Amino acid sequence: MHLTTPNSNISESQNHSSISISFSHEPARIEEMMQVKISYLGNKIVEEVWVEGINMYKGRIPVAAVEADDIWLGEFFLGSCSEPKMQWQLVVKLRSEAGGLTTIKHPFFSAM
Repeated sequence: MHLTTPNSNISESQNHSSISISFSHEPARIEEMMQVKISYLGNKIVEEVWVEGINMYKGRIPVAAVEADDIWLGEFFLGSCSEPKMQWQLVVKLRSEAGGLTTIKHPFFSAM
């Protein structure tokens, strides 16, 4: 998978860890397979990842993925919408080795 967009870096200061999220295209492309790369530092396990609409309900779009070391690679498909610019969020649930859950919501846009 080749990702060319700049990373979005998110810090979780309470857990002294950080996460970097990058997409294959920004803005996201509709009706085309999208890739996401999630890199994280710290002792975290990705529990679940999905995409959901912010400005219009589109349900939960699952992100199919593989994980290797501290990198998580996933794919998802965004359907078309009547809105010319749709706002989405990538939801990432991480579990620490101690069992604590952290949910990260990363907004992004798609355009027609």
